[in-house]
Amino acid sequence: MRVSNELGAGNPDGARLVVVVSLSIIICTAVLVSATLLSLRHFIGIAFSNEEEVVNYVTRMVPLLSISVLIDNLQGVLSGTNFCPSQIIIYCQLHHVNNRTKGLVKKPFFPSGISRGCGWQHLGAYVNLGAFYLIGIPVALVLGFAFHLGGAGFWIGMIAGGATQVTLLSVITAMTNWGKMVGSPFLFVDLASSPYHFTDTDNCFPSLKFHFNSHCFSLIT
Repeated sequence: MRVSNELGAGNPDGARLVVVVSLSIIICTAVLVSATLLSLRHFIGIAFSNEEEVVNYVTRMVPLLSISVLIDNLQGVLSGTNFCPSQIIIYCQLHHVNNRTKGLVKKPFFPSGISRGCGWQHLGAYVNLGAFYLIGIPVALVLGFAFHLGGAGFWIGMIAGGATQVTLLSVITAMTNWGKMVGSPFLFVDLASSPYHFTDTDNCFPSLKFHFNSHCFSLIT
């Protein structure tokens, strides 16, 4: 969300700084969590079972969990979370409550990753399809069944897909010309099935511009 705000304000340097700061923070926190899990791998299984077999299995799987934590956090920043009509409705409602209560009720912040903030939903879809369907799932099937690794093999396949996704999105982000991105991001939200009608969008989102049609609207930040 912050990336799109900076681009909409005509500040490409600010958008670039947001990307660097976001990735730096998430890498530091993910490494901290992963290192903590890895250092406690011999004790985590004890919290769930007293059986030695279970404890040993958890101990073997924790390194994969640590890698997944790092990859999933990077994926969340590079790709992002969904921004759905219900969130827009909540935002509008709390915006009006915030105005009436003179700021006593704060407006919510909905996280959105770099690709969504830049309007790269189509690129994100292609990356996801390629990473998980062409790499993740085949690797999981081969390791899980052909090499008889079971759950560990399936998990490694997920990690392979996630790592591919993070790598591709990182390359796209690193090669981005932020100066050309100014004024270009679009966020498409399907409102065809929504019973709500937005008639006060200027007051709800004073810094945003809406374009409606019969199926969706584009939100230009």
